[in-house]
Amino acid sequence: MSEAKNLFHAEENSLKEFKGKVKGNAVSKRTLARFIDNYEDLITQSKVITRVSDRLQSKLNKANAQIAEQNETISDNNKLLHNTIEQLVKAKVSKKASTIILTAAVVLFVAEEVLLEEAINNYVNIPYIGLIVKLCIALSLKAFESTIEKFFLRKEHSKIVEQGSWDVAEVDNTSPSSPITAELGGR
Repeated sequence: MSEAKNLFHAEENSLKEFKGKVKGNAVSKRTLARFIDNYEDLITQSKVITRVSDRLQSKLNKANAQIAEQNETISDNNKLLHNTIEQLVKAKVSKKASTIILTAAVVLFVAEEVLLEEAINNYVNIPYIGLIVKLCIALSLKAFESTIEKFFLRKEHSKIVEQGSWDVAEVDNTSPSSPITAELGGR
């Protein structure tokens, strides 16, 4: 505020002096000419200050627009990265669950073939009973696979949150239909 007082100090003094002379009816042509010169200087200075201010405001507006555009680009890239990470986690978990289920299937089918099939055929005289048992094993393993997958997804989600890679709120709110949150039941 003191800069504004210093900037217009001469003009204010000139105005006070002119007002005093007008009240005393002592306005001469020389006083009026000096007042007009001061007023013209004030208008010129105001125009310069306004132009400088307009240029600075224009630069600020351009900078703000550029920042907003960059923020939008960053936000879009973050969403894309987030979705890619979710897809990679889902693929990794699915692969791990499938490997476990395949191993279990091989072990159970071999065990059924070697240990149970002969005993079942001796005690139960139903044709294709071995095939029915294998079908039941396969169906139960498929159901078990999705349970294992959900378990691993929760585990990976906890690991990601602990590492601080994603905010819990970001994972929960920004993408409710994402594979991870959908598999976790919207947690």
